[in-house]
Amino acid sequence: MTLRRSPFGRGYTMVELMMAITVFAIGVMGIAAMQKITLGSNLHAKKLATATHIAQSWQERLAADGSLWLAAQNASQWLDNPTGDWVRAPKDVDDTFGPSFGPLGEYVSEVDQAYFCVNIRLSEMRSRADALPGNGLVRSEVLVFWPREGREPATYCGDTQVNIDADAFHYVHNVSAVRQKP
Repeated sequence: MTLRRSPFGRGYTMVELMMAITVFAIGVMGIAAMQKITLGSNLHAKKLATATHIAQSWQERLAADGSLWLAAQNASQWLDNPTGDWVRAPKDVDDTFGPSFGPLGEYVSEVDQAYFCVNIRLSEMRSRADALPGNGLVRSEVLVFWPREGREPATYCGDTQVNIDADAFHYVHNVSAVRQKP
């Protein structure tokens, strides 16, 4: 007895193998693309959380400064003269807190090392019945901004112009009120 092989043997043809490899490759490319988007979203969320933390820290500093705010003695570092204009946030007297922060949210004293930059606007709040200045309430706005992808981080925090171009920067805007503590 001799065994004969059928011309239609049991196994996969080259066409079936190529189709299986193609389907597998499309699936792997889809997963890789999804992973890239996920990584980018996570990185942006981390930067957003860091900027929010910096803005909250500035609001807490302003509130603490409000407890020292004595109009007769000018004991406040920031609240004595609310102009209503956006300004680059100043450094404190000890140079431990200011307008520039690194990529992990740590204060950096040199603006050319900054990744996050802070602007503040302090405006005196008045009620309609009380149009006199000095009612002890200041609206404090903190704007923390950082560059979008493709912009050099160390070129903007030292700028004197405080206009924020939404196409070039991401930003967090935090608003609160600070009351003079008697």
